[in-house]
Amino acid sequence: MMSRKQKTKGEELPAHLTAPITADHPEGEIATQAFRAAYNKLLLPEDRAARVNANREFSDALAGVIERYSLPEDYVNEEVKSDRVYGKGYTPRPLGDQISILRILWPSLGSGFDSNFPALPHGAEALFAIPRWEKLGKTYAEAVISLFDMLRRQSYGSFSHGYYFDFGNDLCQSEVTKRIWNQIGQAQHGHDILVIPAQFGIRHRGRSVRRARAVYGRNEFSLGVFAVGIMLLTHPERLSNKDDLAVRCAGDDYKKQLSHESSLDWAPQFSVESDTGCRYLQFHERDKGDLNRQEETGSATGWATPQM
Repeated sequence: MMSRKQKTKGEELPAHLTAPITADHPEGEIATQAFRAAYNKLLLPEDRAARVNANREFSDALAGVIERYSLPEDYVNEEVKSDRVYGKGYTPRPLGDQISILRILWPSLGSGFDSNFPALPHGAEALFAIPRWEKLGKTYAEAVISLFDMLRRQSYGSFSHGYYFDFGNDLCQSEVTKRIWNQIGQAQHGHDILVIPAQFGIRHRGRSVRRARAVYGRNEFSLGVFAVGIMLLTHPERLSNKDDLAVRCAGDDYKKQLSHESSLDWAPQFSVESDTGCRYLQFHERDKGDLNRQEETGSATGWATPQM
């Protein structure tokens, strides 16, 4: 059995970021034969076979079945049923509108990546525009602070980054996420605003951070506070009510040393406070999390496309 991780240049990469298995691979051929056998067993008349071929949802539904039966059992006990959804009125804005919003808010930003993208990966909702964080701060923490200043301004003060933590010393990008953003930046060189396929959390709702990571699809990776915050800035409707699905930012690590013997390893999360309706950044245990509230949140993810 293939390990969930494979080594590349002395570093470990998750298996979903290494070479994919296609239908032409021996493993893929076995699944293809199973599809042929199931199809033949149905003995479809010509009109029903034509209806299958004409149905635009068939391909996505088939991909969903393959994905569901390919999911590993890792940390499956850290997944709960969730019916939380996105904020009312949310819909992904056209890419050009997102870029225009960002350049109005930060006039110093240059162009956005504008080359044609292939079809969205399975699970991605839309293309999202994310500035290089280096354009908003000398360090990642400074860029996040600049982002929060803008979020507060645009929300008339109803956005907070919570209490008792230090962006500068405690918050940083995970090594895998940092490496993937560097690759995306190199592929989209010459542009201040990068473009990625992404989803806002519903794909992994009800899952702990490590359960979500265990079932990531091909080229899928965790987004951090900066990327998710930018997406909320261009799509404020996504998170506006206390019952909206919260957004976990598993692409960042928040580590705080409490004493010589104890420390915290938390995953940042954007939520809406039930009492005040204020949107804010809070933190949950990275691994197991609070299973009693797991249904309230989902990890936001992006995809490094073949162009990258």
